[in-house]
Amino acid sequence: GGDWWKVIWSDECSWELGKSGRIWVTRQVDGKRCPDCIKPVYRSGRVTVIIWGAIGWNWKSPLVFL
Repeated sequence: GGDWWKVIWSDECSWELGKSGRIWVTRQVDGKRCPDCIKPVYRSGRVTVIIWGAIGWNWKSPLVFL
């Protein structure tokens, strides 16, 4: 049994929209590839979206964009 009808579950989810980051390598012309020279670069135009919601017995919340 149990009183599951009294319980509310909630969760949130986030994701990013936009172009993915590119890897740029800076080195001298005759230099080797070096892990210390690699850095991910993110350009403007990326947006993070976070949504929250909850459900219960015979009930659901509206989605809330945070």
